[in-house]
Amino acid sequence: MKKLASLFSVIIIVLALLCVSADAYVYLSVTGTNVNIRAEAKMNSKVLAQGNAGDVFIAEDEPVTNSADGSKWYKIVMSVGNGYVPLEEDERIGIATAYISANFAHSMKVAEDENKKIAGILNNPDASRRPSSEGNSAAAGTTNRIIKVSNAREFLEALGSDRIIEMAPGEFNLSEWDPFLNNQPEQAPPYPNLRNEGEPKLEKGVSWEDTFDGGELVLSGIKNLTINGWPGQQGNTTSIIVDPRYAFVLNFVNCGDIVIEGLKAGHSEGGYCEGGVFRFGDCSQIAITDAGMYGCGTVGLELVDVRDMKVTNSRIYECTYSIMTISGGENIAFERCAFNDNQEFSLVNVSGTENISFTECEFRDNRGSSMFAVHGTTVSVSNSSFIGNETDSSIRASDNVAFTGCTFGGVNVETVPPSSEGNNAAAGTANRIIKVSNAREFLEALGSDRIIEAPQGSGLNLSEWDPYLTSAGKELKLAKGVSWEEVYDGGRLNLEGIKNLTIRGGTEPGSISQISVAPRYAEVLNFVNCSGIVIEELTAGHSESVEECGAGVFSFTDSSRITITGSYMYGCGTYGLSLQTVFDMKVADSQIYNCTQGIMLVYGGDNIAFDRCVFSDNKGFGLVGVMDTPNISFTDCKFTGNSGNMFGVADTVVSVSNSTFRDNETDSPIRDSENVAFTNCVFD
Repeated sequence: MKKLASLFSVIIIVLALLCVSADAYVYLSVTGTNVNIRAEAKMNSKVLAQGNAGDVFIAEDEPVTNSADGSKWYKIVMSVGNGYVPLEEDERIGIATAYISANFAHSMKVAEDENKKIAGILNNPDASRRPSSEGNSAAAGTTNRIIKVSNAREFLEALGSDRIIEMAPGEFNLSEWDPFLNNQPEQAPPYPNLRNEGEPKLEKGVSWEDTFDGGELVLSGIKNLTINGWPGQQGNTTSIIVDPRYAFVLNFVNCGDIVIEGLKAGHSEGGYCEGGVFRFGDCSQIAITDAGMYGCGTVGLELVDVRDMKVTNSRIYECTYSIMTISGGENIAFERCAFNDNQEFSLVNVSGTENISFTECEFRDNRGSSMFAVHGTTVSVSNSSFIGNETDSSIRASDNVAFTGCTFGGVNVETVPPSSEGNNAAAGTANRIIKVSNAREFLEALGSDRIIEAPQGSGLNLSEWDPYLTSAGKELKLAKGVSWEEVYDGGRLNLEGIKNLTIRGGTEPGSISQISVAPRYAEVLNFVNCSGIVIEELTAGHSESVEECGAGVFSFTDSSRITITGSYMYGCGTYGLSLQTVFDMKVADSQIYNCTQGIMLVYGGDNIAFDRCVFSDNKGFGLVGVMDTPNISFTDCKFTGNSGNMFGVADTVVSVSNSTFRDNETDSPIRDSENVAFTNCVFD
């Protein structure tokens, strides 16, 4: 009887192992700073902890999709450090499962044996928690070496497998140690350090190869390498450059699990080049995040037989032959990237690459024979914009390219394939395009899943139809989610629960449209629990120019995926922008001016970026007020003629890069602002 009982126990254990072996997990590497780890798979759920670049977790292999807003989340079950640690034992988190946004994590598959081990630990907490010695060493082997480097020699000697390189801010010129530049006996070396100090000691798989005018750094067979720019600072404060114009900055061959983050790379001299920025040949599992790739390189990226690559929040600019060239391979994704001021031939060249996509990208001011040259496959481009490009052929008519929810110089693609999930701008039925000519038509057009084109060069005073100011307002037929709310001196227009709405003004110089309201205690537009909102080429403010107001211009609360471009927000509004618990917002090429209490007030939320914006002639106590909002940045912005303390920041760090501050009147030096990280900024 005892034997039967023992046999029965063995069978139960075997069946349990068979069940858990079906589970699949991924190693999840955080790709940002102060990334929120939440209790539920939604943006406004409780924050349990924050992760940073270098943190590794175990997560279920397929992200969870939030049906309300289409956002994707990984369900994490373990942290990884000195072994596997179930989340409830991680003092930072303390519960069995948690969620992290897929936008801020890089996933790597877990080997089958390691899947079994992880599932076994989750079912039996007393099991051994030491990772196997085989499998993906990004998280499964011993803890990665973290190597901090501060100059080009240290960087070159640090390159290799199974490590994280953290680079100090500044410029790293790899050509200072290029043996093909500096070891020519018949001529004086451009950089004497190599002769004086000897060549750097390079790891296996790292070597220099001769090109026409110097050396090219080649990384061959390297696995599990992360190269981090200055941690926590958006705006590419760390740069890698090379001198030879016939060399790529970095050339990866037969490499896997490569992460490049927070880095700018290009050639030291402009002009004619034959080499590009980054090249990957026969590589897999590549992630590039928050990076800048610039010319004179021929291309920002050259990819040959690359599999499973994701490029996020990055920029390719001023390249001389094209943006990228891709041949072979599969699963290549570009998300929220910008491609601008590139030139010459076909700009995006793709041949025989399966499953390649561009999502929420911007193509601006490029020049070439065509935007896309695609052969032997189909490229998917969704929710992207094409502005100011000069091509010999129509972009929207590109062969073998499927456009979804894209704009071309201010004109939207109307045909959208159906889908039951995600942002209807790209995934739902085709957006309605509604042209309006007056304030009433504008108000009645507001709603979800539509594009409103306002009349160019004219003003719409919404208060003409305010039911708290005029009886005519009672005649309006407003869509669900659009309503007036009484304030002290009139009505405030509320948009609640609106999804996928684009408000587009004039697209030609001098033709920008304007909307205004009369009540000084009402925002011009108040968005609550909205997502997928785009405001383009629009001016907004209060109709009467008075000294004081009690409300601002645009207000967003509990909202996500907001884009404002080419727009102007002016006083007497208290603030140009009031943001509370807003996620994934970008404001570009816009201006906030003449506001009476400050430029903006931001509380809560995550991932808010201001690019190439102007903030002028505003006044207040704390002009830019930010509290508890990770990942907020200002890049290439101008602050001029403002009066008051420039930054009031608490419980977070604001990143300000490549920006100028002129003629501002402040009580204390701007550069000494607390919790603000300035990079390459100019102060008068």
